[in-house]
Amino acid sequence: MLNEIEKLYAYLQFRQAGMDQDEAMQAIGDLEFLILMDQLKSILDEVQEEIEEESETSEIEDLLKAIFS
Repeated sequence: MLNEIEKLYAYLQFRQAGMDQDEAMQAIGDLEFLILMDQLKSILDEVQEEIEEESETSEIEDLLKAIFS
């Protein structure tokens, strides 16, 4: 999420780019949404990686059990 200073800076940049107040506020909301979605994707990627590692570990354990059984 953006802190208040970042929001103000973004607002001023959007206004200088010719957006009206409502457009600038909507653009800030869209930007925050994109930031949250990127953070969520990163978290989901980490979870997927952990699941894959656990799956590989489980497969190795199963192979070792089969070999030594």
